[in-house]
Amino acid sequence: MVREAIPGVLYRPPPKKKQHGARCFTLTPASLPSPPPPQQATPLVAGLGVAAAALTARQMLAAYVRYAASPASRGFYRGGFQQEMTRREALLILGLRESAAQDGQKVKDAHRRIMLANHPDSGGSPYISVKVNEAKDLLLGKKRSGGSVF
Repeated sequence: MVREAIPGVLYRPPPKKKQHGARCFTLTPASLPSPPPPQQATPLVAGLGVAAAALTARQMLAAYVRYAASPASRGFYRGGFQQEMTRREALLILGLRESAAQDGQKVKDAHRRIMLANHPDSGGSPYISVKVNEAKDLLLGKKRSGGSVF
């Protein structure tokens, strides 16, 4: 006795054994048609891949723009010192903004921080320490006679 409950799948009873109770049926593949090749899945997978790549590129570009705008990416001031120090050069040397230059305590703190790293007694350059001192004096309004000694 063979029944067809699902089209293409035949149910056959197991071989006759002396069993008491409910009848068991096993599923046997009898000329099942092969599934069609996944033609609709290919464009979907390709589209999802392109979308993922575009979103990743967008996030990487946004991260680069944030990094490029940060002070860490600017690096050091490129260029030498001028013969006569200007206010702009003094601000660059001490790493201050124009608004912070009005506050004498911020100028002194920046001077102290830079001099700790560049003092000649601890292996720093005498030229750099003179320029840092000159920048502090210019921003605090103290006048020095003439330009730099170097």
